[in-house]
This record gives sequence, C-alpha cells and structure tokens, in this order.
Amino acid sequence: MKENTIISIIQQALEILENGVGLAESTIRVVESRSFKPISEYFNERRSVQYNEVPIKELDDLYLEKLQTGVISQNVYNLRVRGTRILREVYATGNFVWKGPACKSRPDLPVNFERIMTGLSNAISSETRSRDTLYIVRRFLLLLTSSGIDSITRIGVEHLQMFLSEMSQTRAKGM
Repeated sequence: MKENTIISIIQQALEILENGVGLAESTIRVVESRSFKPISEYFNERRSVQYNEVPIKELDDLYLEKLQTGVISQNVYNLRVRGTRILREVYATGNFVWKGPACKSRPDLPVNFERIMTGLSNAISSETRSRDTLYIVRRFLLLLTSSGIDSITRIGVEHLQMFLSEMSQTRAKGM
C-alpha cells in the first residue's frame, strides 16, 4: 500500500489542476475550498494522516445522506464528490482526468433573445453581478427556447414556475 498523506495527495491534485489542466486560479480556489478542504478536515477530525479509502467511502456516504436530507444542495454535493473522485484517482495513478467542460460554448438563442442579452449586458455595471445575472437570464431564455417559446410575449406563469423549480435544484443559494 502506498504511504501517501492526504495533504500530499491534495497538493498533487492542485498542482495537476494548475499545471496539467490549466484551470483559472479562481476555479482552483473553489475546488480547494469546497472539494478538498472538507476532506482534509474529515481526516483531521479522525486524526488520520495517511490516505485511506475507508474515510473517503464514509465521506461519499455522508455527502449522499446530506444531499438526500436537504442539508446540502446538488451543487455542493457535486463539488464534494468531485473531490473524493479526484483524490482516489491521484492516489491510484498519480494523475486524474478533469471531467469539466472541454470548452465554454454557449448554446444559440433566437435573435430577439440575443438582443435582450446584449441590452442587459450593456445595462449592468458590476462585473460579478453582471456575470451572474447574465448567466441566469441566459438559462431562462434557453429554457424558453427549449419549450418552443421565441418571444417574451408568449411567456406564461408555467414557464416561470418551471424555471424557478429548476433553479432551486441547481442554485439553491441564489434563490
């Protein structure tokens, strides 16, 4: 059995994210704090230094239980399970395959919806608020498009309810 500490495996994974995958520093910080930090804290609580599959499996089970009972959102669950998956791969192989999107492509919207996005983009000032708002509005317009709606005059209450239901599953904190 390999004699690797959980901290050294996390460090190796972070180096791969930075140098091998080439993720942005902000994305690496999110993975470090939301995926790896809970794992290292769990190992510290058990006074365990060496990587061991038993606590990793316990964490996966704990995360699933917290998701099912509503303690954590689907997004948090995905981040946490990504951390255990990455550490398993790094421990077993010394590397891992990043399973994030290969490139950022945006699905096309109808021309009139793209005009709405352009107008909104021009009207918003704060960079972070702008990015979040534009992301949410684009998702709403994509949902409308997938429902056969190509004009805001055709939006009904059912479309808003469907979108709010979807958002509550994927962005619970943003609700």
